[in-house]
Amino acid sequence: MFIIVHPSWFIRTLLGITRPFISSKFSSKIKYVNSLQELGEIIPMEYVHIPPSIVKYDEERGIHKFACMRADKKGNSVV
Repeated sequence: MFIIVHPSWFIRTLLGITRPFISSKFSSKIKYVNSLQELGEIIPMEYVHIPPSIVKYDEERGIHKFACMRADKKGNSVV
């Protein structure tokens, strides 16, 4: 399996464009995950070295996403 963590729109677009040129067998092995928690649901994390900067990015991204969800529920606009 080829797992991409925190995929950007550029990576998703690039892989989408190249999909016709790569084998369907390889395409079916590509998996996108948006957080380290999702990654942990797929593979045991004790075998993976995650750099501290990526852990920090994931935490900041999760906090921002949670703040946006709370603001949306209150009816406020999120910028």
